Amino acid sequence: MKRKSFLLSTIFICFVGVYSSCRSNFDFLVSDYRFVREVGGVREYELQSNGLRVLLAEDHSIPVATVMMTYRVGSRNEPEGLRGATHVFEHVMFKGTEKYNKTRGTSIPQVLDRIGALMNASTWSDYTSYYEILSSDGLPLVLDIEADRMRGLLLEKSGLDSERRVVLSEFDHLENSPLVILDHAVQKEAFLKHPYRFPVIGLRTDIENVTVRDLRNFYDTYYWPNNAVLAVAGDFKEGDLLQKIINLYGKIPHSPKTIPEPHIPEPEQQGRRFVRVEKEDRINAVSMVYKSPRGQDPDTIVLDLISEILSRGKVSRLYRALVDEGLATEAGAEVANRYDPEFFEIQAILSEKAVHQEVEERILKVLDDVKAGGVTKDELEWAKNNIRAHAAYARDGSFAFVQMLSEFIGSGEWSYFEEYLSRIQNVLLADIKRVANQYFVFERLTAGYLVSKKTVPLVSIINSDNTFFPQTNGIDEHIKKSAGENAVMVVGQSASDLSFPRKRESMDPRLQHAGMTDGGTVDNASTLKNSDRISCRLTDRMRIEYINGIKIIRVKTGVRDVVTIAGSFAGGGTAYSENKMIPTLTVEMLDKGTQGRDQFEISRLLTNVGAEISFYYDEERAGFNVRCLKKDIALVMELLADELRNPLFDAKEFEKQKVRREVSIREQMSSAPEQAAIYFSRAVYSPVHPHYKISLEEELKELSNISVNDVRKFYKMNYGSQNMVFSAVGDVEFGEFKKIAEKYFGDWEMKNNPEQTDGKVAVNGEGIRKVISIPDKPKVDVILGHGLPLDRKSEDFLPVYLSNLVLGGPFSSRLVSTVRDEKGLTYAIQSKISGVEKGIQGDWRIHLILNPDNLEQGINETKKQIELFQKNGVTQTELDQIKQTVAGEFKVSLSTTGGFSAQILRSEELGLGVGYLDQFLDLINQVTLDQANQAIRKYLHPEALHVVIAGSVEGEIKREKIKPNVQIPMTKKNFNVSNP
Repeated sequence: MKRKSFLLSTIFICFVGVYSSCRSNFDFLVSDYRFVREVGGVREYELQSNGLRVLLAEDHSIPVATVMMTYRVGSRNEPEGLRGATHVFEHVMFKGTEKYNKTRGTSIPQVLDRIGALMNASTWSDYTSYYEILSSDGLPLVLDIEADRMRGLLLEKSGLDSERRVVLSEFDHLENSPLVILDHAVQKEAFLKHPYRFPVIGLRTDIENVTVRDLRNFYDTYYWPNNAVLAVAGDFKEGDLLQKIINLYGKIPHSPKTIPEPHIPEPEQQGRRFVRVEKEDRINAVSMVYKSPRGQDPDTIVLDLISEILSRGKVSRLYRALVDEGLATEAGAEVANRYDPEFFEIQAILSEKAVHQEVEERILKVLDDVKAGGVTKDELEWAKNNIRAHAAYARDGSFAFVQMLSEFIGSGEWSYFEEYLSRIQNVLLADIKRVANQYFVFERLTAGYLVSKKTVPLVSIINSDNTFFPQTNGIDEHIKKSAGENAVMVVGQSASDLSFPRKRESMDPRLQHAGMTDGGTVDNASTLKNSDRISCRLTDRMRIEYINGIKIIRVKTGVRDVVTIAGSFAGGGTAYSENKMIPTLTVEMLDKGTQGRDQFEISRLLTNVGAEISFYYDEERAGFNVRCLKKDIALVMELLADELRNPLFDAKEFEKQKVRREVSIREQMSSAPEQAAIYFSRAVYSPVHPHYKISLEEELKELSNISVNDVRKFYKMNYGSQNMVFSAVGDVEFGEFKKIAEKYFGDWEMKNNPEQTDGKVAVNGEGIRKVISIPDKPKVDVILGHGLPLDRKSEDFLPVYLSNLVLGGPFSSRLVSTVRDEKGLTYAIQSKISGVEKGIQGDWRIHLILNPDNLEQGINETKKQIELFQKNGVTQTELDQIKQTVAGEFKVSLSTTGGFSAQILRSEELGLGVGYLDQFLDLINQVTLDQANQAIRKYLHPEALHVVIAGSVEGEIKREKIKPNVQIPMTKKNFNVSNP
């Protein structure tokens, strides 16, 4: 379940694709459809027979499409006693129909996995949506599935019972987050009557007691074509698609009764309300909400701009008042865009020594300043620029577009998106002041304090040999703003990762095979056109050139105005420092000012054009991600070069950053997944291996021992253009970008190219069991696995990779089908290959989340499936299907500038070259059944599984003195050490 992030509702699109509708085919459709309107490149039709609304945005820039079916029903529609029924029903919608069901081998996850579709669903207060992102040739299948389950759903007790257990697991998982608990408490206090007072996921007792009859009544009330909107964006021909839709949906009847609409007025709030939440987690926070108008009220647009001014970047008022002053580590603001009036929220995560009341008073002072003096002309202008830029970013891929449509459907009317931008432009300074005074009224404020009990020690480690390693208390790595939308499933390792990963192991696993040759320099690059399709060589669309040893790869796609740049260089990672906090602080200080500009001037320049620059690091490299508009490439590249080449490393700012990092580490100390991952790495890897993780206590000790001079020295030795790669994708002109890159990076000094680190692992004869007891955590994180002694160059990698996906990858994988789907023991389970690099061996692991009552049953069932998998291997059918899944998801991964640029960069970092992107699917298809099963027997060892458990687990604890880890001096020469 994921709550909308700050300003998600301000990402609105004027989506105008490469539009070439087959309107000549419409004659035979006149009697079936009523053409409603065309707004911003979106054409709306209504089926005459049943009232289904159809939104189409045709775009042939890449052969990918997104389908989203949105039903106008959410948690606000739930009656007393059925809080959470909407979300439970969303889960049950994946149980199938007579045509698509598991018994026939045609379950919805199975058939969609076979075509590589990324699928999921979300429940919100005002709507429920189901979506698929896929290669456009799979559109007929997806449309058939959505039509079939609209009125043909199988509602059976067995299906409800298994999904009920999964939803309860999800419920408890959210309860692990103190910030989610704070959100729920404030929500309940702010509303007395309206259903918005209840969390979208519902109430535990109602979830436990909902029946098949309840869900059948819910289904028969709300799931009808006249209460739904079908949106399709991407690569299709409109006339052909409309014909398919009428064939599939035209026979579904209109609802027999009027769809009920709740009308529950909320009494006017007469005074400040307050709620206090105490948790064991070492995190303190303040949440403040003011009642605000409904999402499509004109004043909500003004509040959107105010939220930008309050919280966008380092120039924002909350950052200057709270973060820069050391009172908070994070601060943000957003306005809800819901169907009914809700609230404007401000939330701050406090620094260690900050006082809640002082932070609340400081926030009130910031708001009073806006009420009394308004904002400046510059502030209003850059806020508008930011929203316009994010509107352009939302055109980057079909999913963002249809998600925006779905949100507007939920808040009132989809076509409002076009009106939104024009209204933004017309907002005046006087409007800001008027709206601030109208809504930031003390009597309409509800404040919530999250207070840490700070009991020490609260984390205990119990090994299988009964040795004890005490730890201090900390915080769950909070699920920031995760208390709203409900994802149906969190499943295993996907064949693609479309985000910007911060860690190597998060990178797209399809690029984990090494040994391919470089694709070479390509001079005949061209824009991706409809005639190119995916069958064209990807390298034919690239331009590759070198500038002083820096490799520049550029791809011009069909997206308009948007450019994403990803890049990295060798030597900036944690493997090149004995103190792991030095590379961390070096990266974190890059955006804190340069020799010629302070951090606020840089932030102002970026914010004014809506551009984004972020930095990251891993074991070996430091890197960056950039997103901007085409017109701003020169400015953004200049700022990127300034931050990378001329960082100030100001001593005062360095001490502030150390405090922020300390708070972050202490927050992680009570994070069950973080603690499980740390101690799993310590079980698998030797202390000299690049992937070995020191404890969080050790991180604090290392942090306390470093100075700004240590960071300056590390930067001087390791930051430069050595092995540097730029990947620029989007609306980028080849000649122009080369000149810009050469101007700002062409003379950057190349440091001594670091030697390739080398780390090997060994699979021990018997695994260990480790329990990390963390109080106040309703859910337990479990990691099972062992070392994986192969690297990216191994010919066994792809067979291992494919076999792993069969075990615990997509929705239809073995572990998801059994442990989650059949047994209902977990909300989330995944099997993944982690840390396998060029010259560095990694691990194979399974991560699942369990209720403490089901802990041993969940572990034993997972082990059982692993043993069966190792004994029997995969079938030819499974192997063929997973190849299809990988192929489909590979196409989808290239459908955004971010996904495409990340694929290019990762292939270069691994030494594969961009030519690997053209060879990948052929290599996948060449893997035989014998190779896959031999790889399973060779590398998967159930008897050697380490089991790490983190959460509120009862057990006798022996309190012994902590045993320090043996540290071997970190050099480039001693990574070739096997784990003893």
